[in-house]
Amino acid sequence: MYGPASIAMDTLHSNYVRFSVLAVSSIFFLVDPFAAIPAFLAITAGADRKRQRRMARRGALTCLIVLTTLPWPAS
Repeated sequence: MYGPASIAMDTLHSNYVRFSVLAVSSIFFLVDPFAAIPAFLAITAGADRKRQRRMARRGALTCLIVLTTLPWPAS
């Protein structure tokens, strides 16, 4: 049965999904992890696997922190 409430919920859900897909894809193309792979490999060429993993984790964590906290003051 379709009523005003169910139509509103479908619209809200649809808009939320659309916005989420747009936001994630925008961040993905701005950060562009595939383009960063050659630079990362060149920078860490002399490091062992353990150090490379640690540097990759640190970079990913830094990216996460910047991308989640930078928009906060603007809202």
